[in-house]
Amino acid sequence: MNTAGGPLLTAAHLRKTYGTVQALTDASIELYAGQIHGLVGENGAGKSTLMRILAEIEPADEGTLTDHNGPTGSVPVRAVVPQYPRMAAGIPVWQNVLLGDEPRRGLFTRRGPFNRWGLFIDHRRGKEVLNHTVRRYGIDLNIDKRAGDLNGTEVRLAALIAALVRQPDILILDEPTVGLAETDREAILSSLESLRADGLAILYISHDLKEVCRIADRITVITNGRTAEALEGPVSSKYLAELMFGQPEIGRPESDVQWSPGEHGRSDADAGPFPDAAFHPDSGTDRGLRFVDTRIYDRMSDRSAGPFSCTAPAGSITAVTGIRESGLDLIERYLSGESRVIDGAVRVDGVRLPSHINPAELRKHGAVYIPSDRFDSAAALDGSVEENAILQVRNWVHPGGIRTSKNSQGVTKNLLGRFGVTASESVPLGALSGGTIQKLILARELEQPAPACIIAEPFAGLDLNSQKMLGDQLHRIAVGGTAVLVLSSSLESVVTVADRIFVLASGALTGPFLPHQTSEISRAFAGTWNPAAQDRGVQNSARQETSE
Repeated sequence: MNTAGGPLLTAAHLRKTYGTVQALTDASIELYAGQIHGLVGENGAGKSTLMRILAEIEPADEGTLTDHNGPTGSVPVRAVVPQYPRMAAGIPVWQNVLLGDEPRRGLFTRRGPFNRWGLFIDHRRGKEVLNHTVRRYGIDLNIDKRAGDLNGTEVRLAALIAALVRQPDILILDEPTVGLAETDREAILSSLESLRADGLAILYISHDLKEVCRIADRITVITNGRTAEALEGPVSSKYLAELMFGQPEIGRPESDVQWSPGEHGRSDADAGPFPDAAFHPDSGTDRGLRFVDTRIYDRMSDRSAGPFSCTAPAGSITAVTGIRESGLDLIERYLSGESRVIDGAVRVDGVRLPSHINPAELRKHGAVYIPSDRFDSAAALDGSVEENAILQVRNWVHPGGIRTSKNSQGVTKNLLGRFGVTASESVPLGALSGGTIQKLILARELEQPAPACIIAEPFAGLDLNSQKMLGDQLHRIAVGGTAVLVLSSSLESVVTVADRIFVLASGALTGPFLPHQTSEISRAFAGTWNPAAQDRGVQNSARQETSE
């Protein structure tokens, strides 16, 4: 690896404490121009804290942060792309990107790409600069598009443009591909390879070890706030997993109950892309969550999905997978109260849900819903860890509006313990790492008994150990009689956790499949599976057996 030019940024022996929690104990890292440096570690290992110190968002308690002169002889400029970028939905991308830093017309001369002095905002100049950035790095995004109409990939690309337009020398990305479909991940990674070739120093933070090993020139592992010596690429994901967890890969989560695919669902003989006869809406079985000829319409994007039918039976884990824009996003928008069911029905234990519903009403009807965006939709980041932990049991913890410290602290400690989270109960939730916030939210929602539990993108942003713990929790509640429905664009996730899998492509549903049918699932995911041919094959086999 050529590092003869010296690093742009050196962090040495950083320490950081929040209350009684030691976030960093001894963290060191060097970032070089023209390199992608991967940063990996478990949730709560210190990645987010290290990122904030490197970006100069907050200072370290001890240690040194040294800037070295960049290619132009000046101190290197940093820019951060957060895990969950926030944008004002009602205005176009270019206005979001320039908000608060708009170029102006009038007095004095330009400084860098913008003239920040003057009486009038120069929209034309601003769009010129942004379009130049888009063309320079080959980013495929319409900057005139309204932010509220962007999909997950486009939001991340917009955040990337917002960082690049500041002409940084150092680019820090926190989980830039989490929750994205494979094609969208490729779009992000392709952009980063272009940025590396352009000479940027890139810090790439991710729980996807295969992705990090593929793209990174050097990799640093951080454990309990302490970094190991950087590894020179190429490094295998198996080796990284063994360094971090002592095990090479994730399998089906362990449980006190012996669990095997098909045990609580269909047998191998019944699996395949044909009508779900074992759990047909007219079979008289009411328990579970059912979509019956359901068609969902989203007025904001003027898109619809369906009609489709499937059942998530009580006592098992059912998954619906596909590209998010194939209809997964519309199912989520219905569950969050943003879209409507315009045909058919959604039922929980035989009770029909309203065509327009919000998460609070959904819970009253017997369904727990955990959205893919836990930060915007399921967390109060300014509230304390304890306030977020007791959200679903406030009436019990605060009887008559009077806070009972013992009950409140007990609930919080119990939830934190479910995923092995170490955090002070009084600190703001937003001060914790993204993975730690997710684990608290997941523990809080899964603790509440309900006939049905719907969870979107369950493993996004979680390390391998946390993924296993979550899978085990989902199996636990399924064994207890809950109908668990997983919505995920990750094939690897659904194959790992589900008993039966449906595939949503172009608004139409195919399945069910069993987890080992990876070839069939992949073809259905890509839209190349022919269910009619499978139906004919099943029917012909049945006729042959009858004649014999």
